[in-house]
Amino acid sequence: MNCMRTHVKSRSSNGRSLRDAFRRLVAAQALLDDVRRPCGAPLSATHAFALLTLREATSPLSVGELADQLSIDRSNVSRLCVKLERLNHVSRKQHPDDGRARAVQLTPEGRKLAEFVDRSSERHFAEVAEALGSDVGMVVTALGHLESAIRSQTDADLLQAAQP
Repeated sequence: MNCMRTHVKSRSSNGRSLRDAFRRLVAAQALLDDVRRPCGAPLSATHAFALLTLREATSPLSVGELADQLSIDRSNVSRLCVKLERLNHVSRKQHPDDGRARAVQLTPEGRKLAEFVDRSSERHFAEVAEALGSDVGMVVTALGHLESAIRSQTDADLLQAAQP
């Protein structure tokens, strides 16, 4: 019985330590700051990620595809696309394969901004990588493990939420 309590306490302590380290990472990266941005432009993280995702796409994406790639609710991505369209960063047209869907792609102005964001964030992370020195490979591997664990837990949470 005592061993069980220690395991639960240790699991809780590990979870708290991981959560706190992740919060410090998010804060250090200024992801919650409306002014200071590692992408080099006054854009929200969602805006910058959407630009980079669309820049990397080989063809226009539907709102649903963009939502899946950003791991954001479809309705939030739809509102983001309306904002990006107003800023002339994207255009939305009827999707060629699905008449009900809208195809989203960068405008020339949006592509230019996406390229700037890519260069700026690449410079930022090159400096971070330099500061990490020989540990950079280990950190990238650990972040990959963290991403996988978060995704599998998110998937498990979604499955549990779908249960009646």
